[in-house]
Amino acid sequence: MICPRCHNELRLADLSEVPVHECPQCHGVWFERGELEQTADRTEPNLAWMDFEMWKDQDLFNVSESVLLCPADGQGLAAIHYGETGVVVDHCVKCGGVWLDAGEFDNLIQALKEEVAAKPASSYVKTALHEATELISGDKGFASEWRDFATVLRLMEYRLLVENPRLNKLLVDFARLSPFK
Repeated sequence: MICPRCHNELRLADLSEVPVHECPQCHGVWFERGELEQTADRTEPNLAWMDFEMWKDQDLFNVSESVLLCPADGQGLAAIHYGETGVVVDHCVKCGGVWLDAGEFDNLIQALKEEVAAKPASSYVKTALHEATELISGDKGFASEWRDFATVLRLMEYRLLVENPRLNKLLVDFARLSPFK
């Protein structure tokens, strides 16, 4: 495969133990279908439950035609600009691959972390209910769906305590005074 940015031969590389294609010159990375999600899940397991919801919320991204061609099939890529994050994902509609320039993977992970930190507790309640249904009907397997559900519950707990400092103080005092230590 040829780099869509600088036209050098892409080499196999491991990114979070996922084999991907990387350009030795510009350090851009080509992810075949599903590899971006797999790499992100391994890089930041606390984000695995999000299932890259950025693709689902079309109001948050702007799609335009990219000047880059898909390294896998030569088709023109679509440039997806995600909100105010500065992240641009070059996506092949035909093969499902994704090209990220050097540093964009880290920017994407950071944008997802910021999205998680900004979610209100009420949003986590809705997400926890969704993840609970995924335990039964999800396609990732029970163990994976359970990890996602547990992560959302933990994040919901943190967010609830951040938004309600009096509740946090009450729980800390209760734990300190509890005879069941």
